[in-house]
Amino acid sequence: MARATHHWVALALAGAALAPWARAGDGPFLHTTTAVVEDDDERVFEFSTTLVNQRHQRGWRTQLGYSFSPTLSAELELGREWEKGATGSERELGVGLWQAWLDPAREGWGLASSIELEWARATGSPWQRPALNAVLAASLPLLDHTLWLHANLGARNAPGDEHRRWDGLWSVAAQYKLARRTETFIETGGTTRGSERSTQLGLRQWLVREKIAADIGIGRRLADGERHRFVAMRLSFFDISP
Repeated sequence: MARATHHWVALALAGAALAPWARAGDGPFLHTTTAVVEDDDERVFEFSTTLVNQRHQRGWRTQLGYSFSPTLSAELELGREWEKGATGSERELGVGLWQAWLDPAREGWGLASSIELEWARATGSPWQRPALNAVLAASLPLLDHTLWLHANLGARNAPGDEHRRWDGLWSVAAQYKLARRTETFIETGGTTRGSERSTQLGLRQWLVREKIAADIGIGRRLADGERHRFVAMRLSFFDISP
């Protein structure tokens, strides 16, 4: 069964560092890691592909996750970001590990941690030193599990920062079940410096219940002092057996 929701972005479309992307199993969120545990997520793959479209820029990311057990999973991420009409682009590669410490079904709330290494390079340039993201996530089910609240607190150490300075990361999100196959969600997050922030509101539609989901969200992003509107579209596949 798909997790109700879960990582953030290495570099925003505008070129600013934001939180890492959510894991493949954490859609519909872009940046929020969750602590939701699904008992049947063992020795299965999850796959998602996401397109984020802004007025002058686009970003694409593909994620492949593998659950060793319901409480432990790993993920590989590939991404590309480019300006419309430009010949160059930025490519990204990420590897991450997610571990759940408290199960909401047993404890009434969930706690998980996520750590990720991300590499990036512009066209014609070598790969940069990896950025390190570390996040602690809490999840709380309400209204007989039809409403989920999530909160993240973490830190990022990026090679582009002076002296590789650490920057705080935060995110809060909610997901509500509207119908048997339809959910709505809202998410906001950014850095503790306040220079980067992203907010989105959207819908998730299950095309095949607990197996295939399509998400669409609209939002605004603050990066480098400029505000950008975006549309995010995501297609996710769950419980893929080897």
